[in-house]
Amino acid sequence: MDFKAKIDAIYMNASPEQKRRMHFNSLRNFIEYYDQTKKEKIRITELLEQYITLLEKNDYSLTHEESIEAYYLCVDKIGWYYRRYLNFTVYLGYFYIFVLFILPNFLIWITFHSIITSTILAVLIILNSISRCYKYYKHKMYGAGY
Repeated sequence: MDFKAKIDAIYMNASPEQKRRMHFNSLRNFIEYYDQTKKEKIRITELLEQYITLLEKNDYSLTHEESIEAYYLCVDKIGWYYRRYLNFTVYLGYFYIFVLFILPNFLIWITFHSIITSTILAVLIILNSISRCYKYYKHKMYGAGY
């Protein structure tokens, strides 16, 4: 299957809402780095073919429930291989970054009044953010709704 031709067809025929529900950016990133996959290439190929067939069968239009199901059925599994072998990361929205990184730092500072601990956490947050930005610009991300 020619994945690049398929992704071009999806790009031309799908609306922005359809692309968001089909995790278009994740799919595009997977196909962009597909040639670099060495291990588990057969399994990755099967999952990509299964996902593209699912999209074509539904005429690139997924409901919210179908989108979630398709994500866990294919995209998450493909992403696991790409995370393991090609150093991909999961795309997190701003809300999740706030909840997972900034809020705990604030709570630790309020609870312990420790500038040292809070500073260490702030540095780790900044390093994580730089790493995520680097992977975002290298198109090494995938995620639900991405």
